Amino acid sequence: MRISSLSRGLALAALCAFSSVCFAQEGLTRGGRIGQDGGQGTADQFGRPLTGQIAPGLEPFDAQIPQLLQKYDIPGCVVAVMDNDKLVMTRGYGWASREGKVPISPDSMFRIGALSKPITAVAILLLAQEGKLTLDTPVFNVLKDLVPLEGGTPDPRLSKITIRHLLQHSGGWDAEASFEPFDRLAQIATAAKQPAPPDSDAIIRYMMGQPLQFDPGTKAVYSNFGYLLLGRVIEKISGIGYEDFVNNKLFTPLGAQTFRLGATRKQERDLNEVKYYDYKGAPMAPSLFDPATSAPRPDGSIGLESRGASDGWVCSASDYMRFLSVVDASPVVPDALAPGTLAELARRPAYALTEESYYGLGWKILPLKPYDPKKPNDTDSGVYGSWWHEGALPGTSSFVARDSNGRAWVAFFNSHPQDDKAWSKDMLDALDTAVGQSQWGDPNAQDPNNPEGRTPDGRNLDGRNFNGGNPENGNPDG
Repeated sequence: MRISSLSRGLALAALCAFSSVCFAQEGLTRGGRIGQDGGQGTADQFGRPLTGQIAPGLEPFDAQIPQLLQKYDIPGCVVAVMDNDKLVMTRGYGWASREGKVPISPDSMFRIGALSKPITAVAILLLAQEGKLTLDTPVFNVLKDLVPLEGGTPDPRLSKITIRHLLQHSGGWDAEASFEPFDRLAQIATAAKQPAPPDSDAIIRYMMGQPLQFDPGTKAVYSNFGYLLLGRVIEKISGIGYEDFVNNKLFTPLGAQTFRLGATRKQERDLNEVKYYDYKGAPMAPSLFDPATSAPRPDGSIGLESRGASDGWVCSASDYMRFLSVVDASPVVPDALAPGTLAELARRPAYALTEESYYGLGWKILPLKPYDPKKPNDTDSGVYGSWWHEGALPGTSSFVARDSNGRAWVAFFNSHPQDDKAWSKDMLDALDTAVGQSQWGDPNAQDPNNPEGRTPDGRNLDGRNFNGGNPENGNPDG
């Protein structure tokens, strides 16, 4: 069954050999040559630039993505595709800067929004795998040094919230029934007597003084705040910053050099980062940094610095595929997570026994097998099925999926349309159609933009460098 048909209407959609891709791909710079020798032309039918070669068999992406960009007036997109842990295509469509006539290139960097959540979930699972925490540890036992802001009254159910509840979005917060804290950053900064945007401790202390909307662990309701808490847990347990921990444990060993926590203001972004466009007619908003001035929401009020472990990462599409290759339960590349940990990630929550799909630990999951009460902790890979996640921020849309056939794809866009539901449906339909109509399974397939499979520093596959290792499966243990 198609992933997009399962995603629609779900409240939770926030809605080796590893063949590495060179960070600065040959013949392409941020404002460089459009297309490649032997590619499929320099522009699509609407005049938008195409960069990177289309991989043989994946031509349906060139049929679907330009139509999608045209319908929703989105400047640009990058798509990366992986087949059995081998990256076989990175393709740029459209403009990194429409006004500056800068084409998106395959190595352009994007805000990835909620696709940050699987990264945070894996970081937590690595700590659990190392015995440094358990998933059923109460969160505020770890963060016991934090107290509500003055005047706040803690909900007695806070003590019952576990790390597992946060991973599954079952901590007790329902933004639709109350409010989204990232929409109150200026107010929270004032209450905490901090300059805006406020830090994670200020947001957590503010929310500790607010009531929960349901009993923890009884249902799943998407919560950005829950993942912000997980980032603070990682810092408390590891003793280092969240970004440093994830880079040290995951991205640096992979040779993934583009991951970083993003910045709201244009002058503070990476030079290879795209420009972000709000939907046509979107209102200006007071800047968090200077309330006396107004700016487009992606450039002034989004408060990316406060979002961190929930929505804060920036990266290239190919680097996101690098990350996915070591946490995807595929047998080709040794995973950073042990089989038992992956089974925990994919386990069905008790409150979702009758649901076709559900939120596991950091991923939306459609299992291949129905739930078997006799084998609630089944580690057979057949329970894994398909995983996916969708992300959205003002000026940003993102989607990633891995299916049960060993294929994975990610798409980053530098705008988000006003009609969220229509966009989500059409975006997922376009990607589903491209995946479904593509030809797969060539054992010699490789990314035509990087045929030698080099990492950014010139190393090949053998340069993967996870320190230590589990003698059973080659996974990192420290």
